[in-house]
Amino acid sequence: MGDNIMKNDGIQRVELRLYSTPGCHLCELALALLAEVRRAYPDTLPDIEVCEIDIAQDDALMARYGVRIPVLQRCNDDAELYWPFDGAILARFLLAPENKASIEQ
Repeated sequence: MGDNIMKNDGIQRVELRLYSTPGCHLCELALALLAEVRRAYPDTLPDIEVCEIDIAQDDALMARYGVRIPVLQRCNDDAELYWPFDGAILARFLLAPENKASIEQ
């Protein structure tokens, strides 16, 4: 995660939805990557709350995300991040301008 990430601008919490299905290996990888990014930038990232949504329980979500999972969605602005992504991309997503933070490359 070679980017130089600057401290967030007072944002205390980022709420995310993770669209997934039970047993989704890629979804497990996405959660592991999120944990890795949290460990890499403990003083930079705000608190992160993740709500996992099982798309198999909702026909509309299955139609929308069925072949795209895992998908992370920021709850504050509904911006979505589609797999595949790496730690640098995930960090940018978590510290996007909508979240009043910045990233230096």
